[in-house]
Amino acid sequence: MKLSEYISFLSRNICVLCIAIMVPAVSLAGTQQKQPFTRLVEVADTIVVGECVEVESQWRKNKIYTSATIEISESIKGNAPSIIRIEYLGGTALHPKLNAPVSMKVSNGASFTEGEQNVLFLKDSAKGYYQLMGKSQGKIAIDTDEETGRKYIHSGVKKIHADISENNTSIIAADRMELPDFLSYIRSILQQ
Repeated sequence: MKLSEYISFLSRNICVLCIAIMVPAVSLAGTQQKQPFTRLVEVADTIVVGECVEVESQWRKNKIYTSATIEISESIKGNAPSIIRIEYLGGTALHPKLNAPVSMKVSNGASFTEGEQNVLFLKDSAKGYYQLMGKSQGKIAIDTDEETGRKYIHSGVKKIHADISENNTSIIAADRMELPDFLSYIRSILQQ
C-alpha cells in the first residue's frame, strides 16, 4: 500500500470512528448537559426526595453500569412509584476476564452510597429505570443536623441563591438551605 493510499484509508476510518463516538453522546445530551437550576426543574420528568437502599455495579458491553435502588419519601413532580431504580455509567465491579475489581469514573458523574438521602431530578426511561438530569447536578445531597434533626441541602446552594436573589428573597443562611424551603422553592418554579 502506498503512503497516500494509507493516509486516505486512515482519514476515512478516523471520520467513521469520530461519528461512532459522537452519536451516543448526542443521544444522551438531554440528560447529561448542565442546566440553569430553574430549567433543570422544568425539564425533569420526575423530582423526588429519596434514600438510597442498595447499590449494585456490573459489567455490560465493556463498561461498568451501576444501579441504585431509591426508596421515595416524597414526590415533588411526576408519578414515581415508592421504589425506583437509577442507572448510571461508572462504579466498581468484578472484571469478567481479570476476575479482579475494576473501577470506572465518569467526569462530573454522580454516584450513590447506601443510606444517603437526596433530592433527585430525573429523566424517565422506557427501559424501567431513571437517569439523573445533568449528571451530578441532578443529585442534591440532604444532610441532617444531629442536634436539631433538621434537614439541609448544601450542594448547588450558591447557584440556587443567585436564582432566588433575582426575586429579592433570601432563604439561605451560611451556604445551606433547609430542605422544606428548598422544596417550596422548587414548587414555586413549577407553578410559574
